[in-house]
Amino acid sequence: MCGIAGFFGHRPVGTEVIAQMFDTLRRRGPDAQHAVLWDQQFRPASGAAYNALLHTRLSIRDPRPEADQPMHNDAKDIWICYNGEVYGWENDAQLLASEGFQFRTRSDTEFILHAYQAWGLEALLPKLRGMFALIILDLRTRKLHVIRDRMGLKPLIFYAANGEFAFGSTVRSVLPFLPKRERGLSQEGIDAYLAHRYIPAPRTIFKNIQRLENGHLLCLDLDTAKLDKQRYWHPQSLNGDWREALDDAKVLGYSGRASQRLGASDVPRAAISAMTVAGSSPTARQASASFRPPPQQKSSRCRR
Repeated sequence: MCGIAGFFGHRPVGTEVIAQMFDTLRRRGPDAQHAVLWDQQFRPASGAAYNALLHTRLSIRDPRPEADQPMHNDAKDIWICYNGEVYGWENDAQLLASEGFQFRTRSDTEFILHAYQAWGLEALLPKLRGMFALIILDLRTRKLHVIRDRMGLKPLIFYAANGEFAFGSTVRSVLPFLPKRERGLSQEGIDAYLAHRYIPAPRTIFKNIQRLENGHLLCLDLDTAKLDKQRYWHPQSLNGDWREALDDAKVLGYSGRASQRLGASDVPRAAISAMTVAGSSPTARQASASFRPPPQQKSSRCRR
C-alpha cells in the first residue's frame, strides 16, 4: 500500500498545503516520500507550486531508492505516480528490454512507465493484471491520465472544478487543496451512508470530491482543463455452461497461477485470510508453494 496525491491548476499552492497532503498519506507509505513540483510552465519549482505529484512508498518490489516515485523516463517528459501492484509483467519487460529500453530497477513501476512510452495507453491497459491507482503525466501530449483498476481494489479520489484538478488516495489527502468554500457536505452522500453505511462511487461525503469508479479512467487536458471520463473495462459474459468454468481442475489451475503471481515480493511477507473460500484458498495455495519442511533432527534414545 502506497499513498499518492497531486494537483494541477492555475494558482500557487503553498508548502503548508503540500505538507498537509503528505501528512494524510504517511501511514500508507512509511518507507519513502517524495514530491515533484512545477510552476505554470512545468519548470521545476521549489516552495509554492502550481502543479505537483506526491508519493509515499511502502516498499514491496525492489525496495532500493532507485525504485522510489514519482518516476520519470530519461527525457523527463513522462512521469508516473502509482499505488498498487501488477503481476506477470516480467515477460513483457523482457520484450521491452529487447527493444532497447533500459531497466534500472526490478519494480513494476518502471515496467508501466516504459510500456506506456512504447505502446501507449490503449495497448498498455490490457497488460495490467492486478490492483492499481495509476497516474501518468505525459508532457509530450499535455495530458494527465488517471486510471483505477478493474475491480476498484485501490482507491482514487479526485476534485475537478474551476479549472483545477487534484487527486489522492484518500478524501483527506485531497481536502487540503480545496478552498474552504468548496468543502460543503453532500446530501446524497450522507443519505447513502445512513442507508448503506457506505457511499458508492462516484460520490463521497463532500459535494465537490468524487471517487473514480472501478474500471474507469480520466484524461485531463492540461491546456484547456477539459476532463474526460471513460470506462475502459467491461466484464465479459461467459459462453457455454457456467458449470464447466467451475470444474475443480480448472479452478485449482486458476488459483495456482494467481497465487504464484501474487507471491512475488522482495521483502518478507505474511498473509491474513478471512474465514471464506475466497480468502483462505489463495492463502493456502501460497503457503503450500512456499512451504519448506523443517530439517530432521537425529533422534536420541535415553539410556537408563
